[in-house]
Amino acid sequence: MVGNFLFVYLCLVLFFVLSLTLVSLIPGTKIKENIASSALTLKEQGDRPRILGNHKLNQLDNLTESVMLGIIYNIDEHQPLKSALKAMFYAGSNSNEENYRVNSLYDQIQYAFRPNNQYPRYWHGYIVAIRPMLTFMPYSSVQKTLQIAFLIFFGYLVALFSKKLSMLAALSFAISIVLVNISIIPVTVHASMVFFICFSAIALFLKTKDMSTEKYIIAFFIIGALTSFVDLLTAPFITFGFPAIVLLISRNTVETRNSFKSVFSFVVYIGLSWMIGYALLWGTKWVLASIMLKENVIAEGINGILERIGRDIPFGNIQHINSFDAIKKNLQTFYTFTISNYPISFVVIPLMIFYGFFAVIWHKKKYRLDTTIIIALIGLLPFFWFGVAANHSFIHAYFTSRILSVSVFAFSYVLIDIVDWNQIKKAYTALKSKMSSNRKSLIGMFFIKHKEILL
Repeated sequence: MVGNFLFVYLCLVLFFVLSLTLVSLIPGTKIKENIASSALTLKEQGDRPRILGNHKLNQLDNLTESVMLGIIYNIDEHQPLKSALKAMFYAGSNSNEENYRVNSLYDQIQYAFRPNNQYPRYWHGYIVAIRPMLTFMPYSSVQKTLQIAFLIFFGYLVALFSKKLSMLAALSFAISIVLVNISIIPVTVHASMVFFICFSAIALFLKTKDMSTEKYIIAFFIIGALTSFVDLLTAPFITFGFPAIVLLISRNTVETRNSFKSVFSFVVYIGLSWMIGYALLWGTKWVLASIMLKENVIAEGINGILERIGRDIPFGNIQHINSFDAIKKNLQTFYTFTISNYPISFVVIPLMIFYGFFAVIWHKKKYRLDTTIIIALIGLLPFFWFGVAANHSFIHAYFTSRILSVSVFAFSYVLIDIVDWNQIKKAYTALKSKMSSNRKSLIGMFFIKHKEILL
């Protein structure tokens, strides 16, 4: 297995380097024109505009998108790999200025400022998808294209869930994605990239017949690596949580139910593989950039991680927080999200109570909880993530809270799976029959009582 992992790792590194190099060779004239035509719109919107309601989950992340567009704008096709690894952009001198990032992008284009900042600790793999698109269309059209692709993919997966698993599993999945604002995710490029990887992994596991444990472990290594390639610590856990739960559900049939120990071991293996893939390929970027750029990107990467798992919020007077503060803020951001001015908690909480009632009254009599408990444990992992990456989760709750969709998916499916729907169907049929019988009796009694009048 070690040899297979090494081979896959080398192939991934080669793919990352070659793909970044090739897209960076694309002449930048049309790309710069299309970014320039979008910069004014971003400036008018501001760093964090809210659409479809005044809530954080309705917030576009123009701040990050402006940095990403700045990196693409400043790629030098004459030094393709070096400029892609260095990831340079322009940042204005007044970082306290309102709408600082969108203004910086606009100012560089308007006044031909040279890039003065860099972001080398990430791969910025989104460049591979977005830079070619910007050759043909402005950023707003890129957003619309991603939105259409996202909705089509989402609809396809809901249908696939229904076909391969069940209608109820499809419903759980659909609710979990809709509740993190399906209208915002696809138009936020750095968020959509992570979801596209997640969706692709789900489709793979639903379409592919049962593979060996080794192949699943390698698959999660690749998923973690690809997440590292495109991710900016947006919501990386999604690419593990959703595919892992889907895989457990698809394997959790009567014929293939395994013991708690074997299922737990399997999840640990794929979880560790995902983490190693993510961390190893991220660390590889630091090493590669340090060698190519002759800068200590390794130290920058380590310092960045230490900051993100720290407990200090360096805005104004340094605010000290703890893990529970980060968890609380993400929960508040998630369950107060409104659709048509109604908090989603008005939907989620009654739905969970409704499912819980069914689970207590009509639960399966002979039911093994092994896989179900592990799915529930995966649903708890987002809270662990918030607790560990407290600084990052607290500051960026408006996008990190999206990993709670994994919790919604896990818990809603657990409640659905415990319920014996055949019992409910029989109870409904019996109730319907009784009501029909009572109705006929009442009609008969009415006819007998009033037959003289009727006749």
